[in-house]
Amino acid sequence: MAGLQPGGYGINGQGVKVLALLGSPKKGGNTERLLDEVLRGAKSEGADIEKIWVHAKDIQPCGEIFDCIETGICPINDDMVDIYEKLKETDILIVATPVMTLGIPAKLKALMDRCQTFWAKKYILKDSFISPGKKKRRKGLFLSIAGLNWSKVFMGATQTVTAFFDIVDVEFTANLLYNNMDQLKKIENHPTAMRDAYEKGVELVRMVKATG
Repeated sequence: MAGLQPGGYGINGQGVKVLALLGSPKKGGNTERLLDEVLRGAKSEGADIEKIWVHAKDIQPCGEIFDCIETGICPINDDMVDIYEKLKETDILIVATPVMTLGIPAKLKALMDRCQTFWAKKYILKDSFISPGKKKRRKGLFLSIAGLNWSKVFMGATQTVTAFFDIVDVEFTANLLYNNMDQLKKIENHPTAMRDAYEKGVELVRMVKATG
């Protein structure tokens, strides 16, 4: 999408930060084009946006080292160090992914698993990394596509994202789920998807602004 720059929030925002996690291994595919419409809508409302292509990041899987249970800090030194800070700062968190094996792609799952450190800090150490005022402001959107024309195809992925949003103190506010892509081929062939996405970006930013 024109005008979206990787790494760093924009300069035209009005205090609303949007972090989008693109989980698809494929650049420029249906998932990213749909996500970019959400971000275009958010940008039209003045939000500061950042999109991370998860597949390109150095993210090691959780090794069950369990240091986080004692310290609240993950000892693995990779790109998650920077991503942790972005997850803390954002007002709107978007997870965008295709369904794979009724779940989500491996690198995106690794990112979520590495947020065990937030879970430990929140539930074991009783020291949430998000203040109550900030938590009230934080909204989450799950955006996904699937090839199968099956009503339950998103069930596994949705449960995973639900847990992830809870761990990072983001309200699961909405989802945009489009199946039957094996037949549609291009997301633009869906009668409402692109319009839905743009409007959802606008709506989410307005919701955050309304919290003050």
